[in-house]
Amino acid sequence: PLLNISSAEPDGAEEEESGGNHRAGITAPLLRAYAHCARSSPGHAAHAASGDDSPTLNAWGGVAVLLLNLAPSITHGVGLAGLARTDAPPPRLDFLLTPTRAGLRAPRVALNGVELRAAADGTLPPLPPRRSSGSTVELPPLSLGFFVFPDAGARAC
Repeated sequence: PLLNISSAEPDGAEEEESGGNHRAGITAPLLRAYAHCARSSPGHAAHAASGDDSPTLNAWGGVAVLLLNLAPSITHGVGLAGLARTDAPPPRLDFLLTPTRAGLRAPRVALNGVELRAAADGTLPPLPPRRSSGSTVELPPLSLGFFVFPDAGARAC
């Protein structure tokens, strides 16, 4: 299965769901997952030669996965199988958005734990990803995350 989901209740009790098949009545009805090709970008060699240190989003069949956790108190661990071309943990770029205080009505949002604030002229601040690796991500309650696997090797991408 592409997705392997484990959920942790606030008291630490864990439940598991695999590949969308609901076992023992366990579901993740407030978790949404979407995948698409990552934005095209130069290959590794051209990107490195340019002196640009921004992340390469689609070097080799890159895939971006959007995960939404609408649950107010459950953290989901999501394993994304099939996004590595080798046995090594795949490189990953994380863009995790969370409310700055509990609830969907929070007036501010944080990217990878850093509160985002627009400039005085209204322009957006830089939106740097957190560089990581591995095919398992953790999604806190009431969060949205884009997880980019630049070397996924997806033929369609």
